[in-house]
Amino acid sequence: MKGQLDLMGPAMQVASELMGIPDMPEPDDSLLGEEKRMVANFKKAVLMAAGGAAQKLGLALGDEQEIVMRISDMVIDTYLAESVLLRTLKLASMKGDANVKEQITMAQIYIHDAADRIAKNAKEAVNAFAEGDERQAMLMGAKRFTKSAPFNSKNARRLVAAKLIAGGKNPF
Repeated sequence: MKGQLDLMGPAMQVASELMGIPDMPEPDDSLLGEEKRMVANFKKAVLMAAGGAAQKLGLALGDEQEIVMRISDMVIDTYLAESVLLRTLKLASMKGDANVKEQITMAQIYIHDAADRIAKNAKEAVNAFAEGDERQAMLMGAKRFTKSAPFNSKNARRLVAAKLIAGGKNPF
């Protein structure tokens, strides 16, 4: 609201995307391609919630600690998801995909778990400031931007646990 960060420009782009027909991107078969798409959409979810709250509440947003907390948690999860993604891709490029399969799996676990947390926080934030059709559109947007492909987290966690157990210590 102080003009130090252009939040409203990108937020308005996300809002117009919500009103348009959802695009159906080609599947990304590269390493962690699904997770790359998810992280990009997490950013849109943050912009949607933060921009909507800023537009609706203006300077009064500073007094709405619960909404700010939900948006902050979304930002934190998005930042960490992107960090995990980029670090894992860098590690895979240095050592080869086959040599870092557990790290790749850990990145997938974190990003898929983050999708659920971001969805919950977006829903809580939107419900706190939006009403009517605007609320419904934003809740549908939150669902769309936190959508993930089916992921077997049980098997993924077991793969990581097996590596930990086999080494007798944290090998990472």
